[in-house]
Amino acid sequence: MDDRIAVAQKDFIERVAKSNGAVKFEEFTKTDGYEQDFMGMKIYMLEWKATVSVERTIYKSGDGIMGYWQDFHVMNSAKEQNPFFPGKRFDAGKKIYLTGQYSLQKTENGWRVEGYEVKRQQW
Repeated sequence: MDDRIAVAQKDFIERVAKSNGAVKFEEFTKTDGYEQDFMGMKIYMLEWKATVSVERTIYKSGDGIMGYWQDFHVMNSAKEQNPFFPGKRFDAGKKIYLTGQYSLQKTENGWRVEGYEVKRQQW
């Protein structure tokens, strides 16, 4: 049985869990996928969309170019922010809609996550 979607979703849920409950997993869906040959290795590119919700007011490092949701590390107060990269405040109840791409490699024991990227974020 092909477990590509399950492997990517499990990885995504584990990433969200790094927020220690500040962000809650809602949904993860595969939107497309394709195989790619990279230096002799077969890589599967899984395109996805996901929804998470903010459970308490948090602050995220980032900017308008790289985004805020490449990871799920959060700060609990504005005082924790870097003054040179102030980031953004997200209030409790806010839904975050993400789209991105996983790169997966087939191994003898199944699929393995090789890369993760958020391409678009909306709230």
